[in-house]
Formats: sequence, C-alpha cells, structure tokens
Amino acid sequence: MPKKKQPVGGNGSTKSGILDATIRLLRERRGADLTMDQVAQAASCAKGLVHYHFRKKDQLLAAAAGRMWEDRAAAWRRALDAEDPKASIGAAWNLLATDSSTGVAAACAALGMRREELIVQSVNSGRVALARGVTEALDQLLGRMGREATVPIGELGTLLAAIIEGIGLQLGSGAGQDELEQAWAAFWVGLLSLTSSRRSG
Repeated sequence: MPKKKQPVGGNGSTKSGILDATIRLLRERRGADLTMDQVAQAASCAKGLVHYHFRKKDQLLAAAAGRMWEDRAAAWRRALDAEDPKASIGAAWNLLATDSSTGVAAACAALGMRREELIVQSVNSGRVALARGVTEALDQLLGRMGREATVPIGELGTLLAAIIEGIGLQLGSGAGQDELEQAWAAFWVGLLSLTSSRRSG
C-alpha cells in the first residue's frame, strides 16, 4: 500500500503554524467557536492539511489550549520575577490588562467552558501549571520582600491564579479599569496580611 503523503500548504503548513493560526483566531474571536475552514484560511493552507495534523477539532482546540496556558504561565512567572517587589506587582497588573485587551483571558475562559474531554483535560492541566508557576514566583517574590506565608504557599498561589482569571475576565467584559486596579491592590494587601517577617537562619 502506498505511503500517505502529507498535503502541501502555505506559510502555516506546519503543525506549529496551524496551531499559531488557531490561537490567533481564538484571541481575535475572544474564544468564540471556529471551524476548520477558518483555521485553514488563517493558516494559509488547505483544510486537508489541518485535518492531517489534527484529525478532529477537539484535538486542535486541546492543543491550542495547552499552548495558550503554557505561554500564560511563563508570562506570569516573568511578570512576578522583577527584583523590585513593587515592580513585580505593577508588571503583573500590566499583564492582566494585556491579556484582557489581546483576547488571551477571554479565549482561555471560553476554552474552559467547553465540555469535550480532551479540551477539559488540557485546560485543567493548564490551570494547574499556572497555579504552580505563580506559586513558585510568589514564594520567591515574598522572599525578596523578606516575608513568608503563614498559610501553605500553595493556597496563596491558587488564590492568586483564581484572581488572575477573575480580574482578567472582568477587564475583558468592559468593567472599570480603575476600580479593578484598586481591587488588585487590595488583593495584595490581603495577601500580605497572610504573611509574616521571614525568620533568619
């Protein structure tokens, strides 16, 4: 039997290019449903090539969700990694605003509402990775402030990850940015109340 040949496509003809185009569409459409035809058009390739790499749409969306959450977790670790703690908190707020304005927060939230098993698994793994990443970054940030958590640091990290999702969604839905920035500052005051001066030695 002859070997199945890979279809030929345009600039987005690689699996990675198709994934990039899918994520771009999800961000532009704020997570609204899309078709394989739309993905093929955005990737400048034949629809058959999309199906070659991703047999079903849920496989494509699960892969897109995995990439988006992985990128998001890495961005949050970078934002919270500034040497100056105040700069870290400011960079984190800027990232919240950026995720909202570029459609990242809305796309991630919409993918989180899907019920297809592959997508649910991918989103759940992404949420765990985000919580783990911000937990590690938060622990290091508190260390730079000479503070340590008085509750398990994992609980504070999970809380921060939930706040990131919640405020991101509100920003994306047009809620007042000034009020939400105040809520962000109040969150940090509350979080710091669950810490104490780090014991030496």
